[in-house]
Amino acid sequence: MVSLKFLPSIAFLAAISLITTSFTINIMLSEWKLAKSKNGVKVYTRSVPGYQLKEYKCEMISNASIELLSKILKDYDDHKNWGEGLSESDILNQNGDTDYHVYFRNPAPWPVSDRDIITHFQWESWDDGTINIRMSAAPDYIPHKDGLVRITFMSGYWRLTPMANGQVLVTTSAHADPGGNIPDWLANAGVVDIPYDTMLGLKGRAAQGF
Repeated sequence: MVSLKFLPSIAFLAAISLITTSFTINIMLSEWKLAKSKNGVKVYTRSVPGYQLKEYKCEMISNASIELLSKILKDYDDHKNWGEGLSESDILNQNGDTDYHVYFRNPAPWPVSDRDIITHFQWESWDDGTINIRMSAAPDYIPHKDGLVRITFMSGYWRLTPMANGQVLVTTSAHADPGGNIPDWLANAGVVDIPYDTMLGLKGRAAQGF
């Protein structure tokens, strides 16, 4: 993580330093690298300073309507049936039609401990018809469970962007700290394979209708 310390006597120089550092970080974070492209799904990754796990961005073009995709994504209790790496998905609380707290459990191969996470989903509609769903971890929303490692940091989004030809660009991106000790190869392999398989799962679920 980048840490900047400011001294009042050199405020001007500090401001220049802040601008320069922010510019450098933005350049670094803009360098997405294509990690996988198959079956109409593309997964990009990029490193984040100070974190073991890479950030990912996954996208596909869907022939399903934006209304159908929204219904599938809002059925959080059903995510375990098509989302990769989920053994549990349960709505803990719903506030209207735009705010959800959802419990997910992620099984891990022995000897790595299973993870769980409470994700806060916030839905918003943009003027161009895009539906943006912000995701963030809410680690203390319910008590921690014995034998599981609680994911305490995650930030990301799902995004449904209507295209001129009637198709929908589906994008999801996230960055998380899995906590505990996870081998680098396992953690960063999951960053590619899990969003890829999840997007294929969404595609298959949409083909079934709702």
